[in-house]
Amino acid sequence: MKNANRFFLDWTSIAALLRLPVPTQRRDGFIGLAMAALVLILGGIPREQFALLVSCYFLFFGLYVLAYHWSGPGSFSFYLRLGLWLRLLLLFATPALSDDFYRFIWDGRLWLAGYHPLAQTPIQFLEAGHGQAGLDWAFSTKLNSLIYHTVYPPVTQLIFVLSCLIPLRGEWLSTVIMRGFTIAAEAGNLWLLPRILSRLNMPAKRSLLYALNPLIILEITGNLHHEGIMIFFLLWSFSEWQQGRLWRSATGFALAIATKLLPLLFIPFMIKRLHWRANFKYWSWVGLLSIILFAPLLGGTLIGHHFGESLNLYFQQFTFNGSLFKVATWIAHARTGYFQANVIGPTLGLCAGFLIVCIALWEKDTSLRSLPAQWLAAILVYLAFGAIVHPWYASLPLVLCLFTRWRFPIVWSGLAILSYIHYSYEPRHDNNVLVALEYGLTFIFFAAESLLFSNAASKS
Repeated sequence: MKNANRFFLDWTSIAALLRLPVPTQRRDGFIGLAMAALVLILGGIPREQFALLVSCYFLFFGLYVLAYHWSGPGSFSFYLRLGLWLRLLLLFATPALSDDFYRFIWDGRLWLAGYHPLAQTPIQFLEAGHGQAGLDWAFSTKLNSLIYHTVYPPVTQLIFVLSCLIPLRGEWLSTVIMRGFTIAAEAGNLWLLPRILSRLNMPAKRSLLYALNPLIILEITGNLHHEGIMIFFLLWSFSEWQQGRLWRSATGFALAIATKLLPLLFIPFMIKRLHWRANFKYWSWVGLLSIILFAPLLGGTLIGHHFGESLNLYFQQFTFNGSLFKVATWIAHARTGYFQANVIGPTLGLCAGFLIVCIALWEKDTSLRSLPAQWLAAILVYLAFGAIVHPWYASLPLVLCLFTRWRFPIVWSGLAILSYIHYSYEPRHDNNVLVALEYGLTFIFFAAESLLFSNAASKS
């Protein structure tokens, strides 16, 4: 009965987020209305209209900074609820900054038609004569990857299937259902963040840095990227670990891996925080659940090979908004006349993996409190060496930095929008000046924070 009551109280607390926010001051109401208007505007701006997109985004980001600065104990509840309502405003919108959702729908329809999405690429499927309503040449023109296998793990694949259960040829309803899952996960994030922060004796106000962040609202909710769902499972896993419920924590971590593979980077840091028996139990349960979750997706040698091929593309062929990757390919081109991305990508990936393991081996503070900081270091190393760094990749560093002293990921979340100039060119390509500006300003803020912390430590 006690557990049942706790479950009931938890869900009533989440439901309380849906109450219409009532501003405590006139300025709070003004900011809320201005943010709502900008969300509606930004939700409909195509990514090709770079100047309008960036102008509205920076205005939204400025209001975000003001809202956090002005928020106090009396307005915390207002702004937290506002964060959820800003997401709900996008419930019925069609993603404007990403066309990935067409591939989500394609995968979901394939499952329902009795085909495995990893068995064939879309072009192979159509050339084999399997085309049918909703899986035809007309719909394939909307896909951004006709010649590649899917790369989406099992939890997301399940969401794709559920979103396509209602047999309509249009895509709009499927996007609404998918967004329903995303908003539910985001509601969980807004409920978990203040509680985790409070247990760490950190200000619950920090959760507003996630709740109101323009990048999170637009990319995760508006454009249907699954980082928000992964973050929910990670936060749930960490929250359960805080409370000593390791079985539940392991379940959450396995689900996070099955949503996005990125949490695999965090395993070395987690192993150091458990004794050998607890490690055996924890990772046995994570492994068992992962096998169960991935079995329908990766069953068969050929299927697993196709999934591996798709992942390998991220290190060899695709490039977007990378930082060290751009520097390395520029040096290679200057010396040899070739960009050599197919060699540099995997090499940098190996370097990132090696560096993450070294950080895990050398860390001295193995308390649970320090774990988010190590996760932050791991994901930042991975992204620094990555060939593809989409704006929504900044969402995981952003949420993790809330449990640390660092705030430069928040600055990055404001500057990452500059990468969308890529889509204003024909043919599409990065603007290296804006890429340098994005990462240069972020690094300057990181260096300033490092100097500040170093001076504070020396004085103490």
